[in-house]
Amino acid sequence: MIGTRFALAVKKLWKDESGQSLVEFALVLPILLLVLLGIIDFGSIFSTELVIEGAALDAARYASVGATDAQVNQVIQQDCATLQTSQLTVTIDPTQSNRVSGQPVVVTISYPVNIEFPLTAFLPNPLVVHAATAMRVE
Repeated sequence: MIGTRFALAVKKLWKDESGQSLVEFALVLPILLLVLLGIIDFGSIFSTELVIEGAALDAARYASVGATDAQVNQVIQQDCATLQTSQLTVTIDPTQSNRVSGQPVVVTISYPVNIEFPLTAFLPNPLVVHAATAMRVE
């Protein structure tokens, strides 16, 4: 009698699937977290790229209408206020004294972005984001 009861209880537990979803969730959760962290890091990189591109565009426009290099750098500092401005690398070519009407002025900005995602061994850390804009001097 006890043997048959035990056999029925084991058979019932064998067919019970109440913990199945919990086990599946535990298996999928690490993958979902890795994807989420990757999306967050990509968003940070993309946001920095957009800020740098906008600053380069504004700076090139100011440089093309006769602003000094100091004024151009001030515009870049204002546009990149959300970033650590001490890490910005700015190149203005040609300098203010060498600009000729009708020739292009090129403003290049670089900024290192630290990647927080631990499994990105294929990306350099920090990832340097570049933006350059050329405009004709008026």
